[in-house]
Amino acid sequence: MQFSTLALLLLVAVSSVVGQIKYKGCYFHHQGTNALLYFFKNDSKMEASVCVFECQSSRMKYFGLQSNQCFCGNVLKSIPMSDDECHSRCPGNKRETCGGKSSMSVYHVPSAMVPLVPATSRGCYVFAYGHKLLSIEVNTNFEFLSQQVCASECMAKGIYSFFGLAWGDRCFCGNQINGGTALPSNKGFCRMQCKNFHYGETCGGPGQMEIFDLVAVAN
Repeated sequence: MQFSTLALLLLVAVSSVVGQIKYKGCYFHHQGTNALLYFFKNDSKMEASVCVFECQSSRMKYFGLQSNQCFCGNVLKSIPMSDDECHSRCPGNKRETCGGKSSMSVYHVPSAMVPLVPATSRGCYVFAYGHKLLSIEVNTNFEFLSQQVCASECMAKGIYSFFGLAWGDRCFCGNQINGGTALPSNKGFCRMQCKNFHYGETCGGPGQMEIFDLVAVAN
């Protein structure tokens, strides 16, 4: 079974998220008149969650979206326009707008983004050797491990929907759950103590991975 979720949820769209990305407005952006100075990336799945981390890591004040492009900057360098001019849907999230033909959707960059923990569990799965339930393993020799540590490592590596814990000391990231057999929640599976973590938190089990939603919120 596969699940999908957003690595980043905006408070304006989902009420359960603690943080908030604030919309600044729609600004003119066309042929040499850049609303924001710095172009950062193209992405065929552009949405707010893709762009915000780029600008936050560069300590910028604003991020802007136009079609599949991400811009960052500390100063708005063009005139505001009616919000109706920012009508193009983002390719990665049709609920968000990514500017227009001559306009850019501009947002405030939150001061910090952190993973939401305790995270929502998607269940405990059989974790067989060689089977990639989640596609990326974080190759870190952890001194200690917890939900917070693993989720933060996954956020630092990119935009992922899930993180997973196994064997008490292994951390994984991914955007989908690749098959796998779900184990009964009432049978004591995925109850291995997290490595050197002293607060009773569990990190999967031997041959078992517990998978969680990875949701980033403004700190």
